[in-house]
Amino acid sequence: MIRILVQSLKVMTIALTAVLVLFGSVRAFDYYRDQAVAEGRIGKSVVVTIRSKDDSGAVSDKLSDAGLINSKTYFEMLLRFSGKDLKPASYTLKIGTSTRTIVDLITTERAKPRSPIRN
Repeated sequence: MIRILVQSLKVMTIALTAVLVLFGSVRAFDYYRDQAVAEGRIGKSVVVTIRSKDDSGAVSDKLSDAGLINSKTYFEMLLRFSGKDLKPASYTLKIGTSTRTIVDLITTERAKPRSPIRN
């Protein structure tokens, strides 16, 4: 009984490892293919319009579709932790600009609440 359990665990471990290697290989292939395509477009200007109704998800979709960012999740995380708000406008951004720089360009500082004046 124990022998069957051990053999089953070995088979499941091998299968899981094979699936993870396959998944990682596909992701790596996609990444390097995208990098090769992007290298030919580095420096190209792209116009992106952010509307007042757009949230971080909609903006990350626009930036990703334009080829300006590789990871929507990373962009949204940077935006959330920056403590800034999106600034609605049309922006001309260059492909190859860092995600952090894009966040700085398309955001504005949040208004800080005023402390009450005490006499």
